[in-house]
Amino acid sequence: MTEAIRLDAFPVPLFIMNIANEMGDLNQELVSVIDQGPSSQQRTGIGVTQTKAGLEQHHYSFMKLNEVISGASTQLLGREVKAEHFWANSTEDGFHMPHSHRIGDYMWNGVYFPYGEADWTYESSSTPRPGSLVLLDPLEFVKSGVADEKTDRYPHWGNPICVAPKAGTLALFPVYLPHMVTPADGPRKSVAFYLRFL
Repeated sequence: MTEAIRLDAFPVPLFIMNIANEMGDLNQELVSVIDQGPSSQQRTGIGVTQTKAGLEQHHYSFMKLNEVISGASTQLLGREVKAEHFWANSTEDGFHMPHSHRIGDYMWNGVYFPYGEADWTYESSSTPRPGSLVLLDPLEFVKSGVADEKTDRYPHWGNPICVAPKAGTLALFPVYLPHMVTPADGPRKSVAFYLRFL
């Protein structure tokens, strides 16, 4: 047989999981810090209040969240990883337009939800729920243009991945991946961060 090299070159890796058991009662403390809004400001998004970054350096609950996320990310990515640069977003009815993050020293970022219903879910759908984190397929228009018919066999073919804001849900994705947040229909609190390879 001819020698071959497998290159998973263009698929976009994503991780979506529930870490509620690891967080225990710390979600309430995270929400309390977010509600206090240390140095909060209207910085990005429409109708979204955002704290300054570095919450893990000043608050015990964010230090513990950092430990949990760093451990889980190291396991998933197969290399030692440290989560850092934590900031929080809070809104009642706001949203974020599609955007991505600058790479700089980071190749991955993530979002954690400390608030919301306890169950967790994600969907591959073009109709996300209110307040969902929507991870956009960068080749959506190309794929849609060549697809004669989408079927259940190809649920991720050009469709966004929609992560509902459920307490304990963690999503990790590359910094270049376009993403957005749909308008919330009630309190929505999230924590964002970057991952650094060590």
